[in-house]
Amino acid sequence: MAVNLDNRTRYSKLRVIVADDEPVARRLLERNLRRSVPYAEVVGEASNGYQLLSLLDKVTADILLLDIMMPGLNGLEALRCLGTRNDHMKVIIVSAYDRFEFAQEALNLGAFAYLLKPVRPSELRQSIRKCVSKIIEERAARVSRVKPGFSAFDLSATAGLDSLFDVESKLIEQVRTGSLDGVRKTLDKLAWEIKDLTSIHGFLGLELASMTMRICKAAAEVTGAFEDISELRNLAVLKMMQCETLTETMNVMISCLEALFEHFESDELSTRRLVMSAKAIIEKRAHEKLTLSDVAAEVFISPWYLSRLFKTICGTNFQDYLTDVRINRAKTLLRDTQMPCRTIGQQVGYESPSYFSKVFKQITGMSPTEFRRRC
Repeated sequence: MAVNLDNRTRYSKLRVIVADDEPVARRLLERNLRRSVPYAEVVGEASNGYQLLSLLDKVTADILLLDIMMPGLNGLEALRCLGTRNDHMKVIIVSAYDRFEFAQEALNLGAFAYLLKPVRPSELRQSIRKCVSKIIEERAARVSRVKPGFSAFDLSATAGLDSLFDVESKLIEQVRTGSLDGVRKTLDKLAWEIKDLTSIHGFLGLELASMTMRICKAAAEVTGAFEDISELRNLAVLKMMQCETLTETMNVMISCLEALFEHFESDELSTRRLVMSAKAIIEKRAHEKLTLSDVAAEVFISPWYLSRLFKTICGTNFQDYLTDVRINRAKTLLRDTQMPCRTIGQQVGYESPSYFSKVFKQITGMSPTEFRRRC
């Protein structure tokens, strides 16, 4: 269930420059970017080092995909000329040469990664993800250096705010339980409380970005959709760090969390198939000591998410459904066989005869012996 980031114009895209002397190679890299990193956009191209340096005087970028062997000024020479001039930009070398000295020099000059042509989309995707994580880390560090030791989690004592730790805990719980209305109310309240704190926008914006990262992590643990949600998270956090006002920052945070719910609710047929698979596992293994975690592991999602899907789609929880399966089987065996009640209880998943009898009576209103007598 991939999150469609192409249509999320409310987030700024990751800005990429491609420098390669071969037009075909540039087109191939751009195509791979579109396919594997949909939140990236190419903002400029260069066919040699001189063009690249000229382009960087006019255009800013987050990532540079740089070939080595280009006419005039090659990639390594261009990288040397850049020095610290564009130290915020991450450089990924994309070269057909696997010579150790090239890779060593590139890394010594500050390149972030060295990829060999032809570059697989998965390699490009992984390298860019690492770049994004590093960019976020560095931007956070720059804000923190302005006032070391400051934490917006302490603002409740100075600005009349609810504890941001409590707000974060509440949001994580609301995301886990699927309460979109609850998330909106919590964020609306937070937005109202911080709207006038413009003097500490940088610090508070950083805390909100960090909070968004942790909430997204919790959502990924619930759904198991680590790859899709990490893309959404990175894009949102990058945008939050570019915001100039707290209102803009809060709007991006709200959009990000709403997008999480779109992810939860997308592809309803797929989620129903997940529940059908889980029910089939329960039917097959109901006689075992079966837990929610066991079944969730079988269908490759988290117990939290499976529990929520069961409640939403089946109208009951996992344990009640498992109990119904076991008791219905017990009814069939009581009616159609002469097996002792103790044996029937064990065959449907209850080791303790007394507990089997207790559960059976709770569900049917009579003991197993009485049920058999009435059949």
